[in-house]
Amino acid sequence: MTKDTQAPMKLIHLIGDSEETFYQLGLKDKSSFLPLFNQTRNLIQVNFKFLDSLIDEILNWGGLCLTYKSSNFRKKVRAYNEAIGLKEREMLSSFLIPEVLSCLSKWIPGLSPRLFGCSSFFMLNEKGEPLHGRILDFPLAEVFDSQERALKWDLPNLGNQLFSYSSSGFPFSSLTSMNSYGVSVAIHQKYTDVFNIKGTPIFELVEEMLLKCGDKKSVLGFLKNNQSLTTWGLYIGFKNGDVLEADLCGQDLYTKEYKLKENKILYFNNINIEKEQDFYYIPFGMKSFCEMREKSAEKIINNFLKSKAEKTSLNLLQLMSTPLEQKGEVKDWNLSPINHSSISCSTFNPKSGESLFIPGPSPKYLRSSVTSFETIWERIKQKPIAIKQNKKIEFTSGSLHQGTREMMMAQTSYDKHDYHMAYHYIQASIETLHKLPESYISKFFFAVFEFIHEPHRKARGLILQEFKDLKGKLPSYLNDHCLLFINRLQVLISGFPTISPMQIQNRALREVFYFERKIPPVLLYKTIAPFMKPRIEVLDVVYGHVHLPIQIKKLKVDEGSLSL
Repeated sequence: MTKDTQAPMKLIHLIGDSEETFYQLGLKDKSSFLPLFNQTRNLIQVNFKFLDSLIDEILNWGGLCLTYKSSNFRKKVRAYNEAIGLKEREMLSSFLIPEVLSCLSKWIPGLSPRLFGCSSFFMLNEKGEPLHGRILDFPLAEVFDSQERALKWDLPNLGNQLFSYSSSGFPFSSLTSMNSYGVSVAIHQKYTDVFNIKGTPIFELVEEMLLKCGDKKSVLGFLKNNQSLTTWGLYIGFKNGDVLEADLCGQDLYTKEYKLKENKILYFNNINIEKEQDFYYIPFGMKSFCEMREKSAEKIINNFLKSKAEKTSLNLLQLMSTPLEQKGEVKDWNLSPINHSSISCSTFNPKSGESLFIPGPSPKYLRSSVTSFETIWERIKQKPIAIKQNKKIEFTSGSLHQGTREMMMAQTSYDKHDYHMAYHYIQASIETLHKLPESYISKFFFAVFEFIHEPHRKARGLILQEFKDLKGKLPSYLNDHCLLFINRLQVLISGFPTISPMQIQNRALREVFYFERKIPPVLLYKTIAPFMKPRIEVLDVVYGHVHLPIQIKKLKVDEGSLSL
């Protein structure tokens, strides 16, 4: 079992302008940046050697073109890279990979999107000070969390300071951060079809916003005068209790404004402001992924408010980082905001300049200790806070933590194309989670691995039975996937499927069913299996052989059925 990290968290204090500090960070990261860099590059691999090389070169040279007008971004990355010593285009493109994954999947169906699946909480503490809680989800278990760190950046010329959390290999102070003016921000990734070549990379755009802005008015002015490359959500807190939700969609900006109130907690994840995640955007399960976390968050928040617990940063962190212990049938299980893919969890108090962080291996369930940063804008102090054990904490520190970590290690290994270790970790997670509903999620993805990588006819009957045993025991969206796999295996084994398309509730997955029905059975496996991409972090399977987004937009959507 993984042990908690007891050592002090790495804290780096930087003083000077952006180019100078990025160079200093490069020197510090030179011996430790490679795991994050390599794993990020792996996210654009489709496991076809020629195509991978082509994508890599397109992205490297495209990154130079896309950032031509973003002079500050280029200068910062160049300074960082001078200390590390890679080709400039490789370093530039590595910071653009999260930006363009969703768009590349439009043009290269075999490339499945990876998601910064995030959650943000806002509430007032007992003193009336605003608190901002942030959970970061991404498939980088053992990579991001093994080199996690806090950054404090002083800019004497601007009279401003930034404080942020990140990992070695990521020098920008914008992913999860706050400034000394009292502004906190969390970046959430969103999926649409927007790609704006005139836009600024999101990590640069948000960092510049934090350097220049100190209240809601200046932030709104900044965002209205800047464009993004792709679609991102910014969840921004201010020391006066204002909260701003902003979706940057290339040239378009959508915003909602809130005012924090006593006995009310705001929760946000990856749902778009202008419209909910449309079903034709990959990944098709994004709406389900967000709705599950939203339902769990509502229950967790209501339980907290009913308990009359003191409203403190530590209690907010515990609220965020303790998964909902759910009862009832497994099929009614909902993913919690803190989950198997959570690689960072923290709180900010932008008014007092204090922050809490859960250190150690992901997923970031609250366990034995928390790291506290105090007097951040003066002489920063770091100290550990021991967590008093109780039944709830014990629940999250045992098999759930270990089993869900193994689940995400399976995805990390799969992204590296190390399928042997992916099998090992997913099987280990099934054993560790065997008394918990999460075990059914592991069993589902184990069966998906088998379908993709075990083409032997003799194995198909056993795999079919595994999916049949899972039918009706999974959350609705994964159950739809389960029905699709049962249908495929029945076609491959006997040619006589028993699944009706009307049993599939998700409209886009119903379209996948119709699409595959047109493929001759003799070609079915070779046509679909090489392009399937399991995405455990968002509880989805992406089907690269079916490129539906553009086609479905042209359809007249009917709730009863769809047809191409």
